Amino acid sequence: MNDEVWSMEPGRGNSILQLGAPRDEVLRRLAAAGIEVDEEDDEEDDESESLWSYVEEMDAELTFAGGPGQVLEEIAISDDRMQLGPIDLIDEPLCKVIELLRVVDEETVWTRWKDDVPPSDSNNDPPTGETAISAGESAVPPPADNKSPSARQLLSDGTLWIRPFGLGLVLVYGDVITVRLRRPGDVPSGGYGSLTAEQRELAAQDDLTSILLGRPPLRREARPRSSRFQQLAGLALVIGIGLVIWRAIDFQRRWNESPIAEGVVVAVNPPPPEPFPDEYTIAYHDESGTLHEVVFGRADMYGLPPVGGKIELRYLPEAPDEPLGPARVRDIAIETFIPWGVGVFVAYFVLQLAVAIVGWAWRRAETKNVRMA
Repeated sequence: MNDEVWSMEPGRGNSILQLGAPRDEVLRRLAAAGIEVDEEDDEEDDESESLWSYVEEMDAELTFAGGPGQVLEEIAISDDRMQLGPIDLIDEPLCKVIELLRVVDEETVWTRWKDDVPPSDSNNDPPTGETAISAGESAVPPPADNKSPSARQLLSDGTLWIRPFGLGLVLVYGDVITVRLRRPGDVPSGGYGSLTAEQRELAAQDDLTSILLGRPPLRREARPRSSRFQQLAGLALVIGIGLVIWRAIDFQRRWNESPIAEGVVVAVNPPPPEPFPDEYTIAYHDESGTLHEVVFGRADMYGLPPVGGKIELRYLPEAPDEPLGPARVRDIAIETFIPWGVGVFVAYFVLQLAVAIVGWAWRRAETKNVRMA
């Protein structure tokens, strides 16, 4: 699927889902982008009523005006890949979204999904007792009990419309779950008032979901103590790297102070007249007088000693049969302990990744359980 379908512009949509475009044109563009649309069977519907189409791949519902125009009036999308420009909206808290969009309270209006009607439907028959509204605007009937919803109710299941953007943010317990896009003139003209300072303050609470459900805030002790574990993992990393460095320094010191033996090249492979042997067989005596032979590669040697040539060897007292040539003695600590250092870092990053994944899964499951309760 083309990434272009996920980026929306306020009051416009995008080049594929363009607000105000005829229905046939929108469906054609979706088909050209390889996106299937589930269309309603509207053969028996009143032609003056709005038409709906569902785009499963985008979790989006498209509302088209009834009548001969059948232009795209509203895009309601719930897929978390949707962005308004560079801004993520789906599954984000309302307080974060309105801060990023720099929303002015007076330019907003609250509605509830059950009260909303498409602009073209609201223009047909204004509710009894209501004055007719201007073309393009949709009316929201007053609540049956003439009581406005509380701040908690609006944050639990309300829709906050931002008029200049033609943008509706559908909320479930303070998080945006669906974004509705209309042309600015099609935003509901009435509702339950504008965003208030009280609602902003409530939306910014850390335990908003629990507050809206009337539950006591979640205790921190009940959550995974990932931060403390990460601190311990960081301390373990420092200690582990320190131990590796200390062992490397001590290991190098022991080799620098190890016994020296004079070895004699007794054979080379391939033998002369090949000028560059790959292997050298060297005989030497340790401090106890025991004769040993060792095979070195070209990388273990300085120069190309001939058969009968002498070479200085070093060995550890506990392993006289495992000597090193001069080319390897000076770097033996790095060669031996670099893999240990890499292993410590890899273990640390794997633990950090595992803790992050577990913490994310825990929080998501916790929020889901609270919302379903």
